[in-house]
Amino acid sequence: MTSTMQFWYPVIFDTDEPFDEPRVKRLQGNIYAINICKEPYEVDVETNGYSYHLIFGRQTNGYFLCIPNWKMGCELASYNDKYWNTESILKAGQISREAAYAISNAIDLLAFMLK
Repeated sequence: MTSTMQFWYPVIFDTDEPFDEPRVKRLQGNIYAINICKEPYEVDVETNGYSYHLIFGRQTNGYFLCIPNWKMGCELASYNDKYWNTESILKAGQISREAAYAISNAIDLLAFMLK
């Protein structure tokens, strides 16, 4: 049985003008917890019409994230380091900026529930 959690997350967009402030947009997503009792953790994150099946946890050299349905994986900092994790997800491949923000925020929200 999976449990569902709705969440809101910010997405920061740069502007084209050099001295303009970045724009921040608030978007909604859903987290479907599949396994948050033991590592590796497994959840589905849905946002902006797409689904991301996350498998994440600890390994010898730190934390990792795999998203098999998007054929990608990357390293994570601590679960709460949204900035570093967003950048790592973006560098790993074909995930949009909005999705990277959603995934890093979802992992941060789940961090307090993980054992």
